[in-house]
Amino acid sequence: MQINQHAMLSVAPMMDWTDRFCRGFHRVLSRRALLYTEMVTAPAIIHGPRDRLLRR
Repeated sequence: MQINQHAMLSVAPMMDWTDRFCRGFHRVLSRRALLYTEMVTAPAIIHGPRDRLLRR
């Protein structure tokens, strides 16, 4: 992964907040933003709705 040294906006994952729609909005704000994926805990994947959590 190549990191953009000139990114003015970096968004760290926050549970139940930075989903794909939030990241899409941040991408609209800045094409050069450094975005991370949504955080999902291991117990959530094991005991939660796996089909929803693991879809692409």
